[in-house]
Amino acid sequence: MSQRRSAERMAVDQRPTSFDDRVMQYRPGLSKLAWKFTSNREDHDDLVNDTIAEALANWRSFREDGGFWNWLAWAMRGVVRNTHVHKNAKKRAGTVVNIEGMLESRLPHVGANQEAAYDLSRLHSQLSQTKHGRLLLRLAAGDTQLDLANELGVSKQRVSQIISQQREGLSA
Repeated sequence: MSQRRSAERMAVDQRPTSFDDRVMQYRPGLSKLAWKFTSNREDHDDLVNDTIAEALANWRSFREDGGFWNWLAWAMRGVVRNTHVHKNAKKRAGTVVNIEGMLESRLPHVGANQEAAYDLSRLHSQLSQTKHGRLLLRLAAGDTQLDLANELGVSKQRVSQIISQQREGLSA
């Protein structure tokens, strides 16, 4: 009896080949749609392939009444969103500021000495301990005020105010 149930379960769990064929028929449309979300060929190809993989992995969630193309387009939007979220998470977790490189690029005629390196290290550790200080560090690392505003759910002007306050605090 259990062999019969496992055979029935396998039959239910197996994705029909007609579904795979149907997904692949939409590949040209997915390719066109991917150009709206990407700017280079490598990202474009990755997005199309990731969307197809997502569709094939989640084939059970497809419902005929919504339309196949709409389902695939929403799958692509989900892949884009997840990719964006993961990139931002990696950026937040791994923000590294090369203080010596910043010093040398701004003041090429002055090399870093021990006292300056100590002061910068202490400043970096102070900024790292506060939420708003980390904003200033992320801005120095290359994030834009708009990126920071979107992440915090505030306006770009509010981020600008926070950064101004942090800079005033540093000069005091």
